[in-house]
Amino acid sequence: MIIPDNFRSILIIQLGPYGDVLLNTSYFSALRKKYPTTKIDFLVSKPYDSILYNNPYLSEILTIPKAKGIIYILQRIKTFIRIACRHYELVIDQQCGTGTGQICLFSFAKYRLGFENSKFAWLYNIKAKRGHKRYSASQKFDILIPLGIKEEPYKLYYYIKPESHIYIQNWMQEMKLEDKKFVCISPGSSVNRKKWKIEYFAELAVLIQTTFNLPVVILYAANEYEDAKKMYTLMDKKAILAPPTNFNQGAAMISHCRLLICNDGGLVHLSVATETPSLAIYGPTDANNWNPKSIFLNYEFLANPDAYIPSDNSFGVTVQQALDKIQQMLSGS
Repeated sequence: MIIPDNFRSILIIQLGPYGDVLLNTSYFSALRKKYPTTKIDFLVSKPYDSILYNNPYLSEILTIPKAKGIIYILQRIKTFIRIACRHYELVIDQQCGTGTGQICLFSFAKYRLGFENSKFAWLYNIKAKRGHKRYSASQKFDILIPLGIKEEPYKLYYYIKPESHIYIQNWMQEMKLEDKKFVCISPGSSVNRKKWKIEYFAELAVLIQTTFNLPVVILYAANEYEDAKKMYTLMDKKAILAPPTNFNQGAAMISHCRLLICNDGGLVHLSVATETPSLAIYGPTDANNWNPKSIFLNYEFLANPDAYIPSDNSFGVTVQQALDKIQQMLSGS
């Protein structure tokens, strides 16, 4: 198929979750540079649309509300009609799943772009090949190769609202914390198999305070409070529990800390967007695929996949190994 040099309108589809939506921002600048006058929209499920708020490269963000049962079916039909009525020339199915494939098909777009090895590859009349495994934000570029767009130096983009900075700065003032002079640790995860032992996080936090004389703030999402509280109670030298934060306020907190320590998850990519050094602990997932170390400076990970045992959340990574890595990062070596 001959692909035109320009399009009147493009729709990108990635329904969620937070981390994957954020990773897509890696190629927005390159796509906009290729098509400076094109209307470029993005379809995403709520609440993940918050990741794209105020993004300078997108024209419009379209959302699908969360729903179940008959409401879900009705919402999906409504989405089919809404997208078809917009008459997009090119639809990029970044997710290539059942639901996104259906939306792509019923968009009736003349050009439909997806991966050739996906389950519903027959839906696409422009097919991309998946490149070699590397940091996921870089892999996002693979789908653009048929459009003549290659991977180039990039940043992840996430807008932190001024009121979120003010909320965190006011709290920092109350806690007598100075900008870039404290460490954030996030021990929680929505996926249990990705959680390094909370006892290890607690021990590490005590050592950071005593070894480097840096305060430690325990950061958590709303559904991770119990993990944060458990870590706090296990510590002889207490850290500081962060105030309740939404995702945007959490990003503001990360932007003000010197170092983020966390499990594998969306916070790793958020640390890239906020340009905050981070150390992530990996268990069953491929750190080379989900960590930015190979692309950006000041990002590190610890993983020992050969030692991974599902029943043991130590991941074969010791507290001393984490402390040594932190020493290297704080000293700039």
